[in-house]
Amino acid sequence: MRFKKPIFTVDIRFRDILNINYQRIRNKKMRTVLTIFGIGIGIAAVLFLVGLTFGLQKIVVDKVASAESLVTLDVLANGDISNIIPINDDAISKIKQMPEVAEVSPVKSLSAQLSGKDIKTQGALFGVKSSFFRLSGKTMTYGTTFTDESEDGKKIIISSATAKLLNYDKPEDALNQKVGIDLFVPDTTAETTNVYQLPDQFTITGVMEDDSNYVFIPLKNFDLVDYSQYFELKVKVKDTASVQTLKNKISALGFAVTALIDTLDQMNKIFHISQIVFAVIGLVALFIASIGMFNTMTIALLERTREIGVMKAIGATDRAIRQMFMFEAVTVGFLGGIAGVILGYIAMFGVDFVFAQVAQTFGGIAVNMFYVPGWFLLTIVVLSVFIGYLTGIYPSRHAAKINPLDALRYE
Repeated sequence: MRFKKPIFTVDIRFRDILNINYQRIRNKKMRTVLTIFGIGIGIAAVLFLVGLTFGLQKIVVDKVASAESLVTLDVLANGDISNIIPINDDAISKIKQMPEVAEVSPVKSLSAQLSGKDIKTQGALFGVKSSFFRLSGKTMTYGTTFTDESEDGKKIIISSATAKLLNYDKPEDALNQKVGIDLFVPDTTAETTNVYQLPDQFTITGVMEDDSNYVFIPLKNFDLVDYSQYFELKVKVKDTASVQTLKNKISALGFAVTALIDTLDQMNKIFHISQIVFAVIGLVALFIASIGMFNTMTIALLERTREIGVMKAIGATDRAIRQMFMFEAVTVGFLGGIAGVILGYIAMFGVDFVFAQVAQTFGGIAVNMFYVPGWFLLTIVVLSVFIGYLTGIYPSRHAAKINPLDALRYE
């Protein structure tokens, strides 16, 4: 016998849909919690893995790049030992005349011996202008840099590795301490090395966290020795659009030229690939969780067949039945997304905490390994809602098509 449609139909109010779904969730607490938890684990996996790649990318970029270092070229001498093209004052003059150049910061380098209170150590010494630190993106971990003013002529910046070699327990203990400097100046004519002791002692004003042994002093101290060749140039470009043009011009002079922006582009490509790979892995976990959610909604449909029959018999429209099931699916998906964000942040905080403890134990610096952009956080919450919507399509349509008479006879 065919069921005749009721004389009147009723659209369930949104408030009633909320109440029905609340009662449903309340009556099936364990099942609902497990379904939300399953979606949450998938969302947490996506958040954790992609947040790790974003975090590592941010650490690397913040470590090596600044606004000015991204438009700065590193110019080095080129050629083999028998036919090297040196960087000298004439070369610097030619580069400064190029219209794309905004600033040039020359660097000289020699081997040197540092003399502390009761110990001596050898390492690389660089003579630089104060602009070098700005253009290279280097910052002080402890202390400050020097300026190009005359009163800063006897100041020195060292690495944390050098501080350790000078027998300081902590890098910051080296600040304001005095060191003497002996330069090893090569004599190209006699093929020998001359030792030149710089007058006065230098005051340590800054320490950089680094495992390499090196120091920086003001470039003007090299005026005291007969050494005219430069180790490298930091050349700031007027704008990013001119980076490649200037790079080609300087390369045409015979010098080796590298740009940090090129390196960062390559690194970002690697990180983007990693983000895609990790996102796919997380989405697989999310897909498995969505199957569980679909199964839950299908079981809910079977359990509520008689209920649906009664509702349709008293006038509930197909549209109202669909809305009821879709709202339940979307609600569970949304709650799963929120649970996933919470679980993901708990996991990220736990890993950061463990690594911070390990770093402090071995004398390192704790860093945040995870970073989640706001847009990505919003995306995964929307994704969880969308998954809820997809898993609710079949049950809601099937529920709307149920024949009330068949439903009322359903056991």
